[in-house]
Amino acid sequence: MHYFQILSFLACAQVAIANPISLQARAKSASQSSKSSQSTQSTKATQLYDNPGKLNANDPTQDSVRRAADNFAQDAGIVSNAINVMTSMTDQDAIKDTAMRAFKAESDEDKQRAVLAAAAGKAGATPNRKIQQFTPTVLDGLDAIAKDPSPDSVASNTKMMEDARNPNILPSITDLSNAALDAMGLDKSAQNLQKTVGQSGTGGGSTDRGTGAVDASTSTNNTNNTNNNASTKSTNSANNDDDSTNSKSSNSSSNTKTSKSGSSSMTNKGTTLK
Repeated sequence: MHYFQILSFLACAQVAIANPISLQARAKSASQSSKSSQSTQSTKATQLYDNPGKLNANDPTQDSVRRAADNFAQDAGIVSNAINVMTSMTDQDAIKDTAMRAFKAESDEDKQRAVLAAAAGKAGATPNRKIQQFTPTVLDGLDAIAKDPSPDSVASNTKMMEDARNPNILPSITDLSNAALDAMGLDKSAQNLQKTVGQSGTGGGSTDRGTGAVDASTSTNNTNNTNNNASTKSTNSANNDDDSTNSKSSNSSSNTKTSKSGSSSMTNKGTTLK
């Protein structure tokens, strides 16, 4: 009897001891899981700080790199076109719209930069750093113009943007694009982007994609204007030819009539003399 009581007591004691140990083990496991999650987040945060955008541009392909280089040039062109023309614009609503469109393009550039930086690796480290360093200046300038499109604001912010962008961002876009293309076994075909001249007031906009002015609508309008001018010249030339032909025909007809009239007159005189 006492033997069974002792066994029951030992069993209860074992359960009592096992429960706290189990709870401690679960708590320890949960703590380790939490630390692991925090460590993972910390690692991602560090990577994102060291190379913003790279986490979203893993495993670039030839197609994605080629597309990124092309899109980067187009975005840069839209911004260049805006910087070139805003100083000569007078409609403040139009200036505001132009600045906002350029701001969106400049913001989109970072997506393209991330893909190219991931592909280029160390070869693109320097141009990638310059683009990241000076892009905020351009964004600030465009944002300021969108909020205050007055002539003074446009002039001062255009100078600020060009001083940062022309010597740093534009050549770096070409260098980063070529580094990425080369790393993927593609030809280094990135175009050299023209410097903008907005602060001099002689920009006037450009129409070549990838040469510092890639506004599709502007390019289309200029192309249409060129075609219209050619059509006008052709029409004027045709009209001049018609006028010349009509004039010659009229003169010829007149001369023929005069000749016939003279011949008739001489015939009449001959008849009279007879």
